[in-house]
Amino acid sequence: MTNETKRTIRIWQQNTRKSLDAQLLTLHTTGNDYDIICIQEPHFDHLNATRATSTWRLVTPTGWNRSDPAEKTPRAITLIHERIPTNSWTQIDIDTPDAVGIKLTGEGGEISIYNLYNDCTHSDTLTKFQEHLEAREQANPDPILDDRTIGDIWLGDFNRHHPMWEDEENERLFTHQNLNEANTLIDLLADHDMQMVLPHGIPTIRNSAGNLTRPDNVFTSTQLGEWIVKCETKPDDQPPTADHFPISTHITFPFVTNTTQTPRNFRATDWEELKEILDEELLELKPLRVSTARRNLSMP
Repeated sequence: MTNETKRTIRIWQQNTRKSLDAQLLTLHTTGNDYDIICIQEPHFDHLNATRATSTWRLVTPTGWNRSDPAEKTPRAITLIHERIPTNSWTQIDIDTPDAVGIKLTGEGGEISIYNLYNDCTHSDTLTKFQEHLEAREQANPDPILDDRTIGDIWLGDFNRHHPMWEDEENERLFTHQNLNEANTLIDLLADHDMQMVLPHGIPTIRNSAGNLTRPDNVFTSTQLGEWIVKCETKPDDQPPTADHFPISTHITFPFVTNTTQTPRNFRATDWEELKEILDEELLELKPLRVSTARRNLSMP
């Protein structure tokens, strides 16, 4: 295993609508090109097991007990690539099955990444998240980390509609009720000096009626604004069984990675081809010449 410095953290965000196919395709699409995958409405089977490959470390909501059938199935999971050392990230405790938080530590500072799913019928997740942020501030009211930067990334499916992020053509969504429900999120953003990095008006879902709307979003602390390389949707990579578009966010964040060399797979060797190559290579070798001195030493 060797170490190297990586300059950018790449995050892939996807609501899979609890579809196994969509989740597996998400893993296949991202491959080794991304460092973190944030999934909303992930797939869980009848044994309360979800899916990930050996490349990824699965992070589920804190406090969730998979063996308890009475517990609510999580609607947010985060996958962290094995190249990110385990001593450079920690999980953040949040008292809800619909949010996962991790804190990354690198050369430039600390980033807390919150993956959130907020129900379209209530704001329980946002309420629990607000309680978490208030408790965090009380525990550390004036965070200082030398000359490095500390900041948050909030991303996920917020299920809220507002002219702040929706295209103006979606005026039908700006009802009095919808605007009031969005105010909970807007107040939270204002209280914590968060800014929207996914550009205004870009849709993140095509619903069953064919309408393009914006329930998903990405927000960062103001001090992280200069770190954002790009934040964009990937409609061409949308899983066929999901209606949400993937969102790709790249952040300048140098950190040391683990690089594991892939071992040789001897079972996959074409032994006939190897024998032919070996015979050709052996013919090219010159005969060994044993010196007289060594030959005399070997004589009885």
